[in-house]
Amino acid sequence: MTVSELARELVINKSAIFTHLIILQKADLIIKRDNDNEFVYYELTNKGKNIIGRDENIRIVIYLATSGFVFIAGLYMILLSVGNSFSPKYWTSLPVDIPLLLTGSVLIFSALFILFIGLRKGQE
Repeated sequence: MTVSELARELVINKSAIFTHLIILQKADLIIKRDNDNEFVYYELTNKGKNIIGRDENIRIVIYLATSGFVFIAGLYMILLSVGNSFSPKYWTSLPVDIPLLLTGSVLIFSALFILFIGLRKGQE
């Protein structure tokens, strides 16, 4: 990308972008590509790509861990709602705590939604 493209995309003035590009070049995170035309392009180095790639992996792990935690919490709420209903003497009436059952169901659907979003982010 050029300085102008970065400034437009990030809504930051060109001088600030240029200052940051110099810092990133010194850290060997980007390289400057001079073309035969009037534009100067900047690209990530392998070091820069590794840093950004790691960030994406961490985000996916957070999505998966969050969805797992929410799923387990929902399952726990559902089990609390049925209480001792698994005992044969309760099979005829099945006392169920409806608010806990609904909360658990919402948590499980939320976990599946978070998992779906995390998987979609991983494919981008």
